Amino acid sequence: MSQISSRKFVTDKRTTESSNKGLPVNKDIKALKIQLISATGENLGVVTTESALKQAELGNLDLVIVSETGAMDAPVAKLINLNKKFYEEKKKNKASKKNEIQMKEIRFSPKIGDHDLMIKLKNGSEHLLKGARVKFVLTLKGRERALRDTFGKNLFIKIEDFLNNYANENSKSLAIDDSSENANSSSKTFYFKKTGK
Repeated sequence: MSQISSRKFVTDKRTTESSNKGLPVNKDIKALKIQLISATGENLGVVTTESALKQAELGNLDLVIVSETGAMDAPVAKLINLNKKFYEEKKKNKASKKNEIQMKEIRFSPKIGDHDLMIKLKNGSEHLLKGARVKFVLTLKGRERALRDTFGKNLFIKIEDFLNNYANENSKSLAIDDSSENANSSSKTFYFKKTGK
């Protein structure tokens, strides 16, 4: 009996909802009978919820509803280690976020001064060095649109020169991911690659 009582069920709301989409777990299961699936995926047939809970406790597992309807109209429940499942899901989500490519956008107008431009370039360079893609956007309003082919072209050359130098200083190479133009703006998106790739 002491072996059964030593098992601490996972009934934490966050864990239950994250791992089981809000379906009943352990002693929250109201059905008197369930169709039981073992931890290895074996169908153990329809058993009483009480006996299934005892199996869960003895195996240091949780009884988790995976489907509300199974054989003989009994819900389907599986023996699962929810703590382990929740940990693995959290680890997977963390790894997924780590691998996501971040996109930063830096905007400026033709009126920008050299000092402000340098601040924006240094800020963008730091994001590039961290693995993000950075989109530099030149916004154009009214008569400023006439400056696209002169000021705009020269400005992007200045941006590329700065980023190239910064990349070289950090053993990276600069690459252009995308460039576009519309009536009100011109933009280029850059990223850093490892040298030689």
